[in-house]
Amino acid sequence: MPKKTSDFPSVLSFQRALEISDARLRATSSNDRSIDKAVRIYAQGKRTTASYESSKKPGEQRKGDDSRNLAYGEDAKLPPDCDVLTICFAVRLTGIRQAPDACDSSEYFNRLPENIEQLTESKALEDVARYIAYNLMSASWAWRNRDVSDGVRVTVELPDGQTRTVDDALELPAHPTSYDGQHPADALGGDHATMLADIAGHVKRGLETLEGAAPTLKVRGEFQMFPGQAVWPSQLYIPRRKNEKRELSREFFRLDEDAAMTAEKIGNALRTYDVWHASPEYPTAVIPVEPNGGWLRTGLNLRVAARNNRFYDYLPRLKDGDAFDHEESVYILGCLTRGGVFGSADAGDA
Repeated sequence: MPKKTSDFPSVLSFQRALEISDARLRATSSNDRSIDKAVRIYAQGKRTTASYESSKKPGEQRKGDDSRNLAYGEDAKLPPDCDVLTICFAVRLTGIRQAPDACDSSEYFNRLPENIEQLTESKALEDVARYIAYNLMSASWAWRNRDVSDGVRVTVELPDGQTRTVDDALELPAHPTSYDGQHPADALGGDHATMLADIAGHVKRGLETLEGAAPTLKVRGEFQMFPGQAVWPSQLYIPRRKNEKRELSREFFRLDEDAAMTAEKIGNALRTYDVWHASPEYPTAVIPVEPNGGWLRTGLNLRVAARNNRFYDYLPRLKDGDAFDHEESVYILGCLTRGGVFGSADAGDA
């Protein structure tokens, strides 16, 4: 836990360093690239079999206890004349803020900038930039769409107008770090290594530059599939609706009428390189950089107060100018890149 000092901020926030657009899903054909169609979302009811555990005992049959599962939800599929899914988005690099955006502790407000500046001048920032660049190249940001594709091409337009294209993104491991201590980003060779260095260089300059126009990367992914294949926009949280006869069990995000992915989901993927959480329950997990090591796949926080490795545990040390090892520095800079509100209503118990 953070040190319990009376000056621990109840309000502490940093602006995020990556402004990411939502991503529109479109469809084209490998035989005719001039085709550009919307990926439509449609609702439909399904009569399927239940997948939950039955409470029946052998030979027992109760009224209303059967195997039917009536579901009403949304689906998204490629048009029947299209076999390529395209996903486009932009990433604006607005720089890691050294001073808090809001802070009600003068000690934190005055002392954090100098110590954050020292971190941004370390090799840790170079690795953060490389990990983000690698995740752009590998198309991990496409989530399930990557997993169900036969081939993936990723094109990144750099701020200077030049482009870098990865024709075989599926050959790259999804993430730049792995639990076995091997970093796929370090093992790239040939054109992949050159492209990673080029993209990472622009990302690093964008993360450390706070003046002038913010550089922007434009990303386009092309995913080879088959006509009519199901694709996966972002799934929305559905609040409980009362007094409705039919309730959607799955609802997708859309821009206008197009299926789309949210900026938050893309950002989560770009930050997925935390293998230093030291969770004994999930030692092999590669998770997004989050203040508490939150992992939506399990709904758990893998960084906990008992191990003193949450962002909240590092904040007092960061204020005091303590030294951090390389992995801690990468994690802290990743949290600052993410931005957010980190204060606590109960000082020191964040």
